[in-house]
Amino acid sequence: MKKKILSVLSLGLGILVSTISFSACKIDRPLHIWSQDWSSNNVYHWHACTDNGCPAKDEATIAKHEFELISTDKAATCSAEGKGRYKCSVCGYEKDDVIEKLPHSLTLTSTLLAPSCISPGLGNFKCTVCGESVKEQTIEPTGAHIYGSSYLNDENNHWHKCIADERCTAIDAVAPHKAGLARTTQPNGWLDGKIDTPCGDCGYIMKTEVIPNKKAPVSYDLQFTAGGTTVSLIPGEEEYDGKPTYKINLVAGTVYKTQLVNAVNADGEELNLAADISWFIGTGTDTHGLRVYLRNDRSGSETLIEKYSTYGGITWGNNSSDINFIVSKGEYTVIFRYQTGINDNNYHTGSIRVEHVVRITAA
Repeated sequence: MKKKILSVLSLGLGILVSTISFSACKIDRPLHIWSQDWSSNNVYHWHACTDNGCPAKDEATIAKHEFELISTDKAATCSAEGKGRYKCSVCGYEKDDVIEKLPHSLTLTSTLLAPSCISPGLGNFKCTVCGESVKEQTIEPTGAHIYGSSYLNDENNHWHKCIADERCTAIDAVAPHKAGLARTTQPNGWLDGKIDTPCGDCGYIMKTEVIPNKKAPVSYDLQFTAGGTTVSLIPGEEEYDGKPTYKINLVAGTVYKTQLVNAVNADGEELNLAADISWFIGTGTDTHGLRVYLRNDRSGSETLIEKYSTYGGITWGNNSSDINFIVSKGEYTVIFRYQTGINDNNYHTGSIRVEHVVRITAA
């Protein structure tokens, strides 16, 4: 009886084991047991299922061979391929294959376009091994910067720039400004003077101090006349840049003469500006003097009116003793500004001594 029971148990266990073995890779969701050895073809290697007859491959291990040259039958040169034996460093698969040509050992024979520090050039070469000529090949950039002797600067630092290639942005010897010896220009005529403090290395002007000219006008009155009759300026209600404005009513088409009267300098001395009015109207080259601007009331911008020019219906001109102008009908804001320069042909940086903003209405 015991033998019968054991036989039945053994048969059942065998069936169970067979079923499990069969189910390992034949059911719809197989559970493969992968071999530790590699399988391969001439391109790929992988781990295969250990069950005989199962074609499954472990997809995670499928990869191309990684060949290494292990022996040489014929050496390659720069003009001919060689032959050798290769072996995959992963799975050990071996094959015979060609050894690619070696690169030419080139030497430059002529330069067609010289390279710079950042830009490649172009040249003709010759192989020193096989003698083959290779034309119009790239010459690599030199990487060697050439820095100029002159300085570039900003408000804080100065430096030298590479001049080997205009497109090169490399800079060298960047350093902060350091004050050099101050240069003083004394007031002259009616011009302001100044004290410049340059950088001792690059010359950049680090600071400028104005020396006011006490002989220049600090006040004067504008006088408009037509046919010997003086036209009065009326104090305006509006302000311009924090200063009072004036109004004047003129007749369109009439020639008016503007004179500067009652001029006084900082020392209280009376000045005769009318005698030298040609100094003060300005021609675009004078460094100081009377400037007449036409103001755009909509944008707030100012336009310098040169003598004998026409702007907005006002025609200006001058002679040695006064400024003449003719107005068309309309309204204009005109700024009469006496402005000094600082001996550098740049009147815009000079001191504004006297300013009259006049609202002209011509009927």
